[in-house]
Amino acid sequence: SNITDWIMWTPTVKGFWTPENVASVTSQGVESRANLTLKPNSDLRIEANAIFAITSSINTSPNSSSYGKQLPYIPLYSASAGVGCVWKRWEANYKWRYYSERYTSFSGTSFKGSVVDGYHLSDVSLCRNFDTKNKVHFKVRIEINNLFDTYYQSVLSRPMPPRNYALSLECKF
Repeated sequence: SNITDWIMWTPTVKGFWTPENVASVTSQGVESRANLTLKPNSDLRIEANAIFAITSSINTSPNSSSYGKQLPYIPLYSASAGVGCVWKRWEANYKWRYYSERYTSFSGTSFKGSVVDGYHLSDVSLCRNFDTKNKVHFKVRIEINNLFDTYYQSVLSRPMPPRNYALSLECKF
């Protein structure tokens, strides 16, 4: 895509976000997906998936100090992979995600303070399904997010949550 008048929201040193007009941007990339499902018997299903993407979003505005640089907060590389197992009424899942470093300014320089480091995250979950006689379906799920307690930032100077837990109950009538 060749885009003119791209509006990019970026944080200021005072902590609020402000729009900036990037006169011209070329955005292109490649995404690859793979899925695999195995069903060894009627009670067991194993699923695996993977996604890899390269996303190049380059400032092509002439006379710009960031000409030819990747736009802020858009990772060049990202990936995810997951595996899940369903056995009778039980489900277990593992998910891994990766995001490469991201620039935090239009200058596209890589000195400390203008780059958010890349990171890997892992999540796991365990789920149990229940059906009642009056056809109400319940699902109880426990999740551990950021399993390895990775310190990471999606936005400069804004740490993300450490390892955290979730318990959820889903009900379908």
